[in-house]
Amino acid sequence: MGNIVKSITVAVPVERAFGYVTDWHNVSKYQEEYHEYRPVSQRTTGDGARFAYKVLSGRGELDVEAQYSEYRENAGLVITALRGPRIIERWTFAADAPGTCKITYAVEYPLPANAAGGVMGLFMLKGAWSDKVKKVLRKLKELLEKA
Repeated sequence: MGNIVKSITVAVPVERAFGYVTDWHNVSKYQEEYHEYRPVSQRTTGDGARFAYKVLSGRGELDVEAQYSEYRENAGLVITALRGPRIIERWTFAADAPGTCKITYAVEYPLPANAAGGVMGLFMLKGAWSDKVKKVLRKLKELLEKA
């Protein structure tokens, strides 16, 4: 698995940042490649909450189902894809200074099964994931700080 970890500080309290990220109604607002995001379990928050959505990628539209785990109110959660690309997203939230929150977003993504792309292909894949993570954090900062 490849791994990208990025952080950003937002000028809102931890509770507000965590609440925004974990409210399923907001996910498509900061994860712009995610569409038709909807719950598929009775739980819509906390461990065991499951969601289905479509992801627009270079390979077209992919169906994904993911589940929350390691859910710690105002501290973090893990979102693991159960169907579709085997992606694991880790979110952590921590007070950075009074009234601010440091959000860390980490993504683990599958690497190609063969070395056909070579080292250059792996660097390109890592660059694409790094750009995606940065874009998500920038959009999240914009949305949180404008309200």
